[in-house]
Amino acid sequence: MLVKIYDYVINVMNKEYDEEVYEFVNPEIGERYNPISQIPSSNSVSNGDVARVIVKGYQRKKETKKLLYQSIVFIKIKSKEQDNFKESKKMLKKIFRKDLKLFLFVKKCFWS
Repeated sequence: MLVKIYDYVINVMNKEYDEEVYEFVNPEIGERYNPISQIPSSNSVSNGDVARVIVKGYQRKKETKKLLYQSIVFIKIKSKEQDNFKESKKMLKKIFRKDLKLFLFVKKCFWS
């Protein structure tokens, strides 16, 4: 519902002028993540391909095409990156099994 309101407001702002001033920046599904025009959602990774567009960004339509607001996107992990992530997770589990204090410290610092 909030996204529909956002789209509506941009369209209303465009109607205040003789010609449209703003245009939406709508990334394509599967395109590479671009940190300049996109923000990863809080539950996604910060590198990979766009899996879903949550909120479209918008920019000026005229000559400058100046980006005003970035798109918020969900990014999926590529298979190689996912394999590396799984391998890292396995290594961490091995380390933490040996040292419970280290596990509790890391958990407190990063997962709280």
